[in-house]
This record gives sequence, structure tokens and C-alpha cells, in this order.
Amino acid sequence: MSNSFLTVSEAAAYCGARCTAQIDVPLTGVFHDTRTPCPGGLYIALGGRVHDGHDHVAAAVQAGAVAVLVEHPVDLPTTIAQLEVADTRVALHALACGWRGVLSNLQVIGITGTAGKTTTKDLLHAMARAGKGGFASPRSFNNDIGVPLTVLGARPEDHMLIAEVGTSGPGEIAPLAQLLQPHVSIITCIGQGHLEGLGSVDAVRREKYALAASTSELVLLAHQGLPTPLTDARVETFGVHPDADHVVSSRYTVGSKMHVDVSGKAWPSPLPGRHGAMNVAAAVCAAQAVGCCDNAIRQGIEQASITPGRFSVLDTCSMTLVDDTWNSNPASAAAALEALGDLSKGRSVAIVLGAMLELGVESVDAHRQLGKVVSEFASRMSLKSLVLVGDAFAHVREAYPPHAFFAGELGDDAVQEVASSIAGKGRVVLVKGSRSFQLERVIEALCAESKVLELRRTMSE
Repeated sequence: MSNSFLTVSEAAAYCGARCTAQIDVPLTGVFHDTRTPCPGGLYIALGGRVHDGHDHVAAAVQAGAVAVLVEHPVDLPTTIAQLEVADTRVALHALACGWRGVLSNLQVIGITGTAGKTTTKDLLHAMARAGKGGFASPRSFNNDIGVPLTVLGARPEDHMLIAEVGTSGPGEIAPLAQLLQPHVSIITCIGQGHLEGLGSVDAVRREKYALAASTSELVLLAHQGLPTPLTDARVETFGVHPDADHVVSSRYTVGSKMHVDVSGKAWPSPLPGRHGAMNVAAAVCAAQAVGCCDNAIRQGIEQASITPGRFSVLDTCSMTLVDDTWNSNPASAAAALEALGDLSKGRSVAIVLGAMLELGVESVDAHRQLGKVVSEFASRMSLKSLVLVGDAFAHVREAYPPHAFFAGELGDDAVQEVASSIAGKGRVVLVKGSRSFQLERVIEALCAESKVLELRRTMSE
């Protein structure tokens, strides 16, 4: 083993590659996106529906690659090692499995669930940094490419490895769980998500439980009245239910900060609402299970930086904006509205909702049910504006408040019009939707509107 990572020859051995040239060159890491330079790294040429990584090997060399993993020889200088395999995706998994064996001393935490994976990961990563150190999934690296890359990003000197594990179809989590071999598995929640590929909530449950099957020590499972997963690991639950092993009994404010009570001990929380409390509780329980001390846990929560687009709260000079634009499903949308109620505290509210995608035959019913949640919210809060984006809302207009504005999509001009119409001094604005709607553009436009409102205020004084 060279330094703290692999040599070219060691990487070739793990993935069964035929190697040309420079086999003893040490590698600094692996990468598959030439826009993210990795000097001294191994470039993985992955094929996709739109792009073929083999077309970008020259750019990869410019980005620092000293070796490339390919399915056929490519035109490169002879100083660049070429590791040839039949399938680079399969080879990436094999390479990560080999490296996972080297990381035998790390405490590994796997996180799956219909919602809350990234936020829980962010909290745990901050706890690891405040303690003995650790590595976590970059952004949302949670599929059959992202999880192996996450494993390959960790180093033996790390104390913790925290990995998101996602799925959009049956049978995807099991091989990723076998790769990770997590000591602790967190299942944040199970609900309607990726039903287009999985078919039913029960199928979602079975797929998520595949992570628990490979857990060696402990499973932390949100209490939802679901059957216990088949696992030899000890199962503990967290949640508001009094029968949970770790009861999340209250959320309260000390000064201006939200706190979460887990099993009788108060912890700070950077997140409002019940779903924020559940994320904190899951992270605290998992961190304690792998030996993190209370000081590191507390410091980590206080210093945590939540990934943008996951209920990120931004206080501008005139409004409070909630950026929840990464994804949307029935569970996360309902949780966002509940948290919005906690956050607004009597202030006027505006909401921009993008349609929930990948729900298959349950899409119409899910959007109708969401309409009932929104209408109930409007009955007790000061909802000044409601914008619904996506064709899925067109079939259930009657379920939403009568003053709702419907749009199939938002072009750039429409984004600006929406921002101008919903902006208001002191207002709390929630923007939430599935990623393809790019509703972060609304957040950007609202930031600009906030400056306009503040300028008008100062000019009038």
C-alpha cells in the first residue's frame, strides 16, 4: 500500500484489470467527472445514457489523472496507465470492495430512507469532524456509482465513514450494503418515494431494509409501526412514540435556538420541525453507537453546514427563505409544511411547490392528499400566496385553496414574475419541489427581490 491509498498495480488487482505502463505509480484517489480535478488520480470512464466517459479521457489527464480505467484502449501518452476491464461500472464496485477491506478499522454508518438522508449525513459528518475525523458522501453520492466513490474517498486514518444509500428500483441497495458492511444503519423514514420504480410503499420498505441485513452491530429505525427488518443486528428505534427505545419527547427553544430532547437529554438543532428533530435524533443515536463523545456530538451539531436545497433557512434583509428545492415526495412535503408552521410563528407565508415525481400510479392520489395538507395549513396560517408548478397539479386543482396559481413550468421570465408577486416584508417563503423543476431559481430571484424591498424601505425613511 502506497502512503494512505493505492498504487496503480494494486488498483488493477482489485478490479481484475489488464494494466499497461506505470504500474507502481501511487494514486491519490479516484474520480469520474473531469470538472472535478484530481491530480494524481485514477479516472473512471463510465458509460451513461447521454455521455460516455471514454470521450473525456484526454480532459481527465488534463485534470490530473495518472491512470484511467477503461473498457477499451484509448489514445493517450504511454506515461498514462490504462487499466482495461470489460465493464468499468462493475470494476468500480470491485475496486471499492477491495478498498473497503483496507478500511477495517473505520466505524461505518449507512443511511437510507425516503427523506432526510442528506441532512442526517451532514450532521454526522460534522460530528465526525468535531471528534476523531471522518469522511462522508459528497453531495448526494448514494447510487451504485456514488457509494463506491464514497468508500474510495475514505482513508485508513479516518475514524468514521458516513454513506448515503439510495434506490430507485428493486435490488439496488443490497449490493451497496454488502459493499459498505455498516456497523450502524439508519433508516430515516419509509414512505411514498420512487414508486415509479418500486411500485408500492411495502416494496420501498423491503428495499430499504436491505441495508439492515448487512449491518454488523446496530440498526436505528424510526418507529412507524412497521415490521422489524430481518437482521442479526440489535435493533433500536427512535421517534416520538413512547415505545421507541430513544424517545424524542420535545422540541423547545433556549434563547433563540431550537433544541431536541432525545431520551431525556437536550441537544441543539439547526433544523425546525419534527423532521428536523428526527434527523438530529438519528444522528445523535448513531454517533453514540460508534463511540462519539457528547462534546463532539454537540459541537458537531452546532457547527453543521446543511447541504443547500434541504430545508436550508436563509434570512435575508427583508424575508426568511426556505430552500427545499432538491427533491419532493409526500413525506418530505408534509414535513416541510409542518416545519414551516413552526418557523413562521404568526408571520405571513408564501409557498411555491413543484410537483412530486416518480410516484407512478399513485401520483394523482398523492397530489390530492398533499392538497388537503396544504389546505389545512392555509386554514390556520396566514398563507398569502401559493404557486403550484407542474402538470401533476392540474388534475387535482379542487384539492387546493382557491387562490392557488397553477403553472405547468416556470421559464426565466415567469420565475421573476413569481418572485415579485410573492415577496413581502417579513414574509416566510417555502420553495419546495422535485429537482427537475430547478426551483432554486425562485430562491435566487427572491434574494434579489429582498434587496429591492430593503432599498425601498431605506429610501422611504
